[in-house]
Amino acid sequence: MTAVPELDLKATPELCRAAQSLSGVRREEQASRGQDPYPYQTDSYIDDSLQSVKWFTAHGCGCDEGIAAIESNVREHYLDSPARQKCWRLWLHWKPQ
Repeated sequence: MTAVPELDLKATPELCRAAQSLSGVRREEQASRGQDPYPYQTDSYIDDSLQSVKWFTAHGCGCDEGIAAIESNVREHYLDSPARQKCWRLWLHWKPQ
């Protein structure tokens, strides 16, 4: 999903559904780790997902559930730290109203 903004794709309903489904799978994977919470370290999936979510939103895909899943992931699985707060600020600053 993180490569989507770099590809020449059309945001079809199928692609939007696939992206929404993938965010749920990632959240379930995170929850199954069993070592929560742990210190936040740069997570390329979370960091790179912001660009993908921006792309999907700009192309008419509803991303509310995906955004909520990523926010929940950060809250539930990472201890508070300056790095986590920085990540959080990026998401909250961008988040569509």
